[in-house]
Amino acid sequence: GSDTKTKEQLDDYLKTAIKAMESGLFVYFAHPDLFMSSYPTFDEDCKKVCHQLCEKAKELNMPLEYNISGYIYRESFNCPNSYPNKNFWKIAKEVGCQAIIGYDAHNHTVYETDKYRERALKELAELGIEVIDTLSL
Repeated sequence: GSDTKTKEQLDDYLKTAIKAMESGLFVYFAHPDLFMSSYPTFDEDCKKVCHQLCEKAKELNMPLEYNISGYIYRESFNCPNSYPNKNFWKIAKEVGCQAIIGYDAHNHTVYETDKYRERALKELAELGIEVIDTLSL
């Protein structure tokens, strides 16, 4: 459907994301796996984009945000491909990226419980990804 990304859109996204990362305007990459929510399968094109995003983040020493608002989205809308996406984060681990836990301020639910943060810490520990909790500006 129209909500599904094509390979050309993936390429456009990758170019735009890398340009933003290289701009020096951002200290971390917010929900880098969000694009996967609307891409139909974790195919070779998707893997390539994940690798290139992670490699650029590693090169720039830019943490990737493990966005826990995706848990709420997944629960509310039954969207299994929502972020955080394990396929992406396995690649982030392979590349050696750091994670910072974050959430969108759109939904107050994330502020009312520690369960989502605890879940994220557990998942990141299982993956073996280093978690940072401060950013240098």
